[in-house]
Amino acid sequence: MFGGVVLDSQGNGGWLNDLWSYDPAAQQWTWVSGANTINGLGIYGALGVSAAGNLPGARFKSVG
Repeated sequence: MFGGVVLDSQGNGGWLNDLWSYDPAAQQWTWVSGANTINGLGIYGALGVSAAGNLPGARFKSVG
């Protein structure tokens, strides 16, 4: 699962860019990647060049 919308314990709302994986056998979610902040900005790097530091921006209600 990627992204979503959140309201934290301080009442701050925003979009997320975290990526999670679910293991049905263990019934457990595991964090894979993404920022641990609300409204995380994307890091896109050079066009057409993949890099480990690239990170998509926060979003919710997106459809692929």
